[in-house]
Amino acid sequence: MSCKNDDDCELSVVVRVYNSSGTLRKCLEAIRVSDFNDYELIVIDDASTDSSADIAREYADKVVSHKCRKGLAASQNAAFAQASAGIIVNVDSDVIIPPYALSRIKHYLDQNPNRGALTGLLSKGRETGGFFTQYKNLYMNYTFSKLPERVSFLYGSLFAVRKGVLTNCDTTFRRATDTELGQQLFARGVPIGFSKELEVEHLKQYSMMSFFQNDFKVSFYWSRLFIGNRGWKQLGRGGTGFAHAGKGQLIAVITAPLAVMLCVLPWIGLSICVGTICIWGISSWPLLMFLLKERGLGFFLFAVPITFLDHLVMASGITLGFLSTIMKRRNNVV
Repeated sequence: MSCKNDDDCELSVVVRVYNSSGTLRKCLEAIRVSDFNDYELIVIDDASTDSSADIAREYADKVVSHKCRKGLAASQNAAFAQASAGIIVNVDSDVIIPPYALSRIKHYLDQNPNRGALTGLLSKGRETGGFFTQYKNLYMNYTFSKLPERVSFLYGSLFAVRKGVLTNCDTTFRRATDTELGQQLFARGVPIGFSKELEVEHLKQYSMMSFFQNDFKVSFYWSRLFIGNRGWKQLGRGGTGFAHAGKGQLIAVITAPLAVMLCVLPWIGLSICVGTICIWGISSWPLLMFLLKERGLGFFLFAVPITFLDHLVMASGITLGFLSTIMKRRNNVV
């Protein structure tokens, strides 16, 4: 059971939902079996057309339903406004948290009073999904596992933030709200903790098309955040790249399209082309070895070309994101 008096809750757990009836019940059930009981559960329904709101009412202490769809940022604002506790925990509607997650969040923030927020990562996932679902979970788990104990972003699947540090945060952005919020806190000097113990299971399933579409969109908005937050000044801090992207990943994403361009230019020497491919291979090798260890040789052999192609897709998203941001700024100046 959650706390009897919402005003006395230690945590406010918020779930934003839009047409997530396929995963929402499992998400809310996982929250309700937590070993920490002093919380309120709030669901913000962004005008779902499926049964999401009905499912939410079975589990939540409070359900706020929008009459028309307002988007992630508006739902996030509504969630923060409804939260009564001093610590707000965000859980995505397609995520299953472990029973110990809420207690560890409370313990971590109690033990680290200087940390204004805390975020976690995806688990390796199950072996029952298709290749692209398994690959995505493994890729995210590996990438996040290399992050330091302090980061400059929040990961929407699971993060906690002290309500007091949200003062003066601009939440008018429309995309990547978690990463942007983290960047705003980081810019204001609010320390954000990262805990590898906070692993959650992602229920989202990926086809080949949705996999590449997702990575293109993430890269597109990542580049916009990079420019808007002067990400070049953050490169190398604490051994990282920018936000959740590590240095090795950035090198691989840069060298993949560079290798393709060099190999198709007739005046470029073979040694330069091969050298660039080798740089990509060296940068990607730790990830590929991780995939080999986790899923075996067959998975690994398919993952090599998929990883290269995925890095090309990411590079395309970043390039278009840069160009669209530059053009938008020029038009505003004019």
